[in-house]
Amino acid sequence: MAGSLWATVSLGREGAGSVRIDVVSEGAWNIASNVSWAVPETLSGHGDGSFTVTAAPNNSSASRNGSMQVTTPEGLTRLLSITQAGSPYDQWKKDRFPAGTPEDQMDPDACPAGDGISNLVKYATGLDPLKPCGSVTRLTVREKEDGDSCLVLEWPVNPEAVDVEHSVECSPDLETWVPVQVMETKGKTKAVFEDPEPVHGGNACRFLRLKVTRQ
Repeated sequence: MAGSLWATVSLGREGAGSVRIDVVSEGAWNIASNVSWAVPETLSGHGDGSFTVTAAPNNSSASRNGSMQVTTPEGLTRLLSITQAGSPYDQWKKDRFPAGTPEDQMDPDACPAGDGISNLVKYATGLDPLKPCGSVTRLTVREKEDGDSCLVLEWPVNPEAVDVEHSVECSPDLETWVPVQVMETKGKTKAVFEDPEPVHGGNACRFLRLKVTRQ
């Protein structure tokens, strides 16, 4: 280490896994932090090395900032600026619900429109949480090139909902549901799932549904 330098470390809402900071030094070094929500795995080291910084979830819509300082006994310093993004869901709540709305009505599992579709699903699909809708998904039958037919499930995607996972589940009886596929929705405004099982593949009944999980 030599001299002083500001460096920036950005963390996602969930900490973005392990963010590693490399240290190049000929001697001992120590870490001091004013960040309670981002914890370095060690507070000291010797010689060349590294440490990881892990953040607690940020459940606020606003980003938050802090700093860490790596120093040597000789007074050489590196200053790290730590920034963590806010929760996209909480920002969506602020944008979609009027001021004064009870918190329980904005909960991810709540259904203020009374249509049986949760806020989380409407957030993930870009729908208005205060307006009833008949169905989020559209199910059709598509004929394939080999002559078989398959079920196709389609639904809208909110590209700003980066903290959710879209997956498709199937069931023979609407009681037991089995995961089929996790969908890649990053940067998309629509998702389309083509069922690998043919409609006339010996299944008496086969149902598909969308499952949304907050990450």
